[in-house]
Amino acid sequence: MRLDGQVGLGHENSSGLPTRQGFDSFFGYLDQHHAHNYYPSFLVRNEKRVLLKNVVPMEGRFGQGVATRQVEYSHDLVMAETMTWLDKVHDRPFFLYLALTIPHANNEARQKGMEVPDLGAYANEDWPAPQKGTAAMISRMDADLGRLFARLKKHGIDKKTVVFFTSDNGPHREGATTPISSTRMGRCAESSEICTRAEFACRCWFAGRERSVPAARQTSLGLLPMCFPPWRTWLVPRGLGPLTV
Repeated sequence: MRLDGQVGLGHENSSGLPTRQGFDSFFGYLDQHHAHNYYPSFLVRNEKRVLLKNVVPMEGRFGQGVATRQVEYSHDLVMAETMTWLDKVHDRPFFLYLALTIPHANNEARQKGMEVPDLGAYANEDWPAPQKGTAAMISRMDADLGRLFARLKKHGIDKKTVVFFTSDNGPHREGATTPISSTRMGRCAESSEICTRAEFACRCWFAGRERSVPAARQTSLGLLPMCFPPWRTWLVPRGLGPLTV
């Protein structure tokens, strides 16, 4: 089992490390505040720090801050590790939890918090900088998820792999997103409901036919027990074990 990206169950040398919670390997952030910074001075591989070329002069206790020398983009590093791992394990059942941080903002960077190497197709748009950064981040994530699906297909396992996609919370001020239209919703931190509801989608194949669940607003607590509880083993396609999910 593999976890890449952001996790927040404990810091270094604690029982909350992914490798002490059932995962065989891990690469990414151990702290949400650290994960704000897309150009950190270090990331963590399994239980050891990996020093990066970025410079963060006013670095906080857990690695948070704003880099003055931006060389290595954390999202790209995480995706590279994920793809390398997938190439090694594609011929056997696996479980991957890919917890990407984009398009979250670096809150410590204020209005420059939408940190991305380039704005791509949005560079010349007549939009506020945070909105251009948000769009560039989402496009970057979309392209990388496309690469991930392509890699599954290359290895001939795209029709044997169940993929769940969900966010962690709704829109936030730092990304210059607009509130969700509802009398009970707004931005995260303005409404408890929007902070706990998330978009969810699922893609899987049953009996050789692709099935998908469109994006919908819902909470994803207890996702796997809800989908495949012990008394619903008949729902799991033949040959699909728990580690294949």
